[in-house]
Amino acid sequence: MPAEVATVSDCLAELPVFDTDPLTAPWHRSLQDAIETARNAPAGAHVLAASMPTPGADGLAEMLEAWIGDYPHPILANLGHRVAPPSGWVLGFEVLGFEAGRFHSWLCYGLHEQAEDELAVQANQDGLLTSLADAQRIADAANNKRGTLNGTPEEVTWFPVRITQHDNRPT
Repeated sequence: MPAEVATVSDCLAELPVFDTDPLTAPWHRSLQDAIETARNAPAGAHVLAASMPTPGADGLAEMLEAWIGDYPHPILANLGHRVAPPSGWVLGFEVLGFEAGRFHSWLCYGLHEQAEDELAVQANQDGLLTSLADAQRIADAANNKRGTLNGTPEEVTWFPVRITQHDNRPT
């Protein structure tokens, strides 16, 4: 794995807090809002978008609603928008796990090591996967409680997301 990875999980990255509400920080209601906020962010901050395939979006929306009810969470609002992923630099696919309002990265529980050993899938230079198919295979294996990949809590539900960067990519 590279020394630095791209992730939308606060387990591995110290995500900037732009909202005083701990339930919604650091998520934004729109990409434009995130880009505007990033203009005032500390050096090195990047605007990343996580996009889900439509079938997964419905399941995640149900989990979020069960967790938060009708609270106006930005992720829940964005899941309701059935639009094409925003343009930008596609970095790859991350396998995220949802548990009680928190998003874990596949790197948190060593799924990347198991994926390499058991599924012959490796991360790219950003610590992400190069295809949705590989990300889905890892999510499916991690969600299968008797499955190929293990070592994650049963209450975590894994799903693939496409990670796109929207600011100036570092050289």
